[in-house]
Amino acid sequence: MTKDESTSYTLTGKLVTLRIPIRDDYDKIQDIFNDKESMRALIPFFGRDSWTKDEITERFITLEKEFHSGSSIDYAVVDNTNGEIIGNCAIKNIDPDNKSAEFGIILHRKSWGKGVSSECHVLALDYAFHHLKVDFIGFITDEHNLRMQGFFKKHGIRFQGTNRDGDFNYVVESSEWPHIREKLI
Repeated sequence: MTKDESTSYTLTGKLVTLRIPIRDDYDKIQDIFNDKESMRALIPFFGRDSWTKDEITERFITLEKEFHSGSSIDYAVVDNTNGEIIGNCAIKNIDPDNKSAEFGIILHRKSWGKGVSSECHVLALDYAFHHLKVDFIGFITDEHNLRMQGFFKKHGIRFQGTNRDGDFNYVVESSEWPHIREKLI
């Protein structure tokens, strides 16, 4: 990917910038993925409590392939005050035929409660609804992720049910987005 291609996907807010990760980011993202408190609710979801450098690299190679195929846009979450990477999020499972996608986010615990998650959701979902032209964005979390379930409830992101793995599914449709967006900002 060229620098121009990468910057065309950069999303900038007041608190954070979402940009395509580069290899120099992997160590910091690995630190976040290996922080037990930051990942506490996600350990059951991923089925692991630690990530090796090779596993992180493999993850990002897969995500880069998905990006080039058009099925995913992966972002490093960068703190605008100091340039530090504080998380990772993605618009994934992009399906132009069904006009749908999913969104997922992982943030370091030091950024919790500061509006970072809300801003990441606004930046990414605005992009998905307005540029990717999806009509529906899904979110998957598990029963252990009470913080995310509370976030969804607080902002009016609708519970849709559970899947066969017992994960909780939430959804936002394009018609609901303006109202939900107002709650997030």
